[in-house]
Amino acid sequence: MCTGAVQLAQAGLLDGRLCTTHHNHLKMLQQLAPQARVINKRILVQDGPIYTSAGVSAGIDLALHLITQYFGSAISARIARENLIQFRRLEADPQLSVHLSYRNHQHPLIHAVQDWLAQQTTVQTPLKESLSAQFSVSYRHLSRLFMKECGISLKQYQQIMRLDRSRQLFMDTDWSIERITEHCGFASLQSFRAAWRQHETLPPSKWREKQRQHCPDPR
Repeated sequence: MCTGAVQLAQAGLLDGRLCTTHHNHLKMLQQLAPQARVINKRILVQDGPIYTSAGVSAGIDLALHLITQYFGSAISARIARENLIQFRRLEADPQLSVHLSYRNHQHPLIHAVQDWLAQQTTVQTPLKESLSAQFSVSYRHLSRLFMKECGISLKQYQQIMRLDRSRQLFMDTDWSIERITEHCGFASLQSFRAAWRQHETLPPSKWREKQRQHCPDPR
């Protein structure tokens, strides 16, 4: 955390790796680790087994990042809201997972809805009926409340969660697009492609190829 990265540099552990530290000490870190790539405007950086953060308070963000990796986004989101912590990102940071996005609110019902939807990405049950039955609240009221707290509609949120799951499957498996479409709860291949085009410029096969080229094994 923070200038703890200096000790990693002095031990030679940052050579050839991406890293960051407090903005007042970036230049010093680069001088101590000339073979490292020191990054500015990042809350945290992970390169293989090495984690560095931009300051002491950014250590909280780093802790949540580790919890997400080991225990999943649902657990880290619950810990964050129990401790009134917001998930932060600077302009150069990678975007948050959709499971952690739209979580910087304190409405318990909406958090419960988001937790439940995270477990429903493979289900094709109509959203209106399933949510009303699960939470005993009218879908109209829930839709208004969700938009107010999250700034996005329930249907949009469900779709981006399913797309996020599909991206993970494209990365982690060799499943066909048809199998991934079905597994992620899309009604048809056409509906999946239409949703995909709203968020990605490359078709799924090209996207998979490009991501695998840029994501080498961190070990």
